[in-house]
Amino acid sequence: FQRSSYRMVLERGEAPFSPQAGADPADFVIAGGGFPIQVKGAGIIGCLTISGLPGRSDHGVAVAALCDHLQLDPRAFALLDQ
Repeated sequence: FQRSSYRMVLERGEAPFSPQAGADPADFVIAGGGFPIQVKGAGIIGCLTISGLPGRSDHGVAVAALCDHLQLDPRAFALLDQ
């Protein structure tokens, strides 16, 4: 879906996928922790997936790991408190 799974949770809630989405709801759920890896000029080349914490926390671990790898300040990408 070309976006983080936590973003999908925020946009859609935890409603199951429809068959038209191409993801069988028997096999896939919407939960935080999936994070697409996109390379400029190449598109999405992979996915970083974190699981075991609440979705927001899984997403935060993914952001922190990518920021550490890219030597970026994770505070620039912090989720706004809701």
